[in-house]
Formats: sequence, structure tokens, C-alpha cells
Amino acid sequence: MSVQLSTQPVEDGAETGTDILGVVTGGGWKQWSLNGMVAYFTSRLPFLSSATAVPVVKGGTGANNAVDARTNLGLVIGSAVQAYHAMLAGIVSAANVIVLGLTGIGYITGKGVGASVTQITSTATGVTIHNLTGAIQMLASGMSLAAGLETQFTVTNNLVAADDIPVVVIRSFTGGTPIAAVTAVNSGGGSFQITVTNTHASTACTACTLSFAIIKGASS
Repeated sequence: MSVQLSTQPVEDGAETGTDILGVVTGGGWKQWSLNGMVAYFTSRLPFLSSATAVPVVKGGTGANNAVDARTNLGLVIGSAVQAYHAMLAGIVSAANVIVLGLTGIGYITGKGVGASVTQITSTATGVTIHNLTGAIQMLASGMSLAAGLETQFTVTNNLVAADDIPVVVIRSFTGGTPIAAVTAVNSGGGSFQITVTNTHASTACTACTLSFAIIKGASS
């Protein structure tokens, strides 16, 4: 193929069709204009009709419809590519506060999803913390739970729904022995109860911090 560039038109040959560039093609010089510059071709450009599928190896999809194109490119929805789902979209749009991968499953630190709170008065005093995860310092002045005894307090949290599952563990402690049992019970939405039981023969730790997280649940 021979190409000449010029700003002046020349005599065209017989036109017979339109190639993939939108250029009139035929037997003589073929003209194509771009930004005021005109290109003249001395041989017929490849002609592709709208029904011609460009092979993948040529930069196309090898198909004339979206379904076949995705198959040829290895992008079949539901197997090679995750289909759209409102719940997955919700995870992405939730300010990226959830981690789900090889590093674990849970909430991301530093996104404002967590908080901490400290009890006052006694180990039975309720606390208020409206977060999906956080830390609870039991009684700032220190706590003491004799052998075989337990204490219970309410955590008021407006993010807890009736089907949700509150999870609580001992985060840290100083002095005494570790408390053997910490449980949480959903109160029906809006709060949950934490029960701390000392099953040890000695007095429990004098400073205990609990960590909690709310797992969103559903009954239907």
C-alpha cells in the first residue's frame, strides 16, 4: 500500500464500498481526511462489514454480540467474573470499613467504625457505644471479681438489630487471674448484655478490657 499526504484533493477512482476507517474505496486513489490533512491510498483498504467479527488475535472479540464476546475473552459473568450483587456493592460503598481477604475478615482500623468506652461506678454499670466494634474498659478504677462470681452489664448500641450477633472477648488484663468466661446476649435490638464469669478459684483480674464486634445477622 502506498500513502501520500496532501491538503489538496485528487481525482478519485471508482468507488465501490466503505472500509473500517470510513474511507471510500475503489480502484484509484482513495481519500481519507484527518484534521485537515488528506491521505490518499493507492490500494484497496480491507473491507469489513458490520457483520464481520474481528478475531481476538487481531484485537477484536471474535463475536457480534456481548454474550459471545465475554465468552471469547474469558469474561463470562457468574464464573470468570463476579456478577453484580447489591450486598457486594454495599460493602464497596460502605467507606471501605470492611476487610475481606487473605489478611482476615473484619473491620478496618482508622475508618471511624470502632470506638472505646469506660465503665464508671461498678462492673455492673451499663455503657453506651454506638459502633459496630470497639473496646470496653471495665471500671476505670479497677475491678475485682471473687472466685465463682459473675457480673453483668448492658451495652446500649443503636447499630444492633434484633437478628445481629454480638461477639465479645477479653482483650487484655492486669493483675489477678484471667476471667474464664465472657458471653454476650442480644437484647432484641438496640443493646446487648455482657456477662463476665470468674470460674477460677482465685480473684479475677483487677483491670480488664473487652473487645466486641457486631456481626450482622438475618432470619429470612
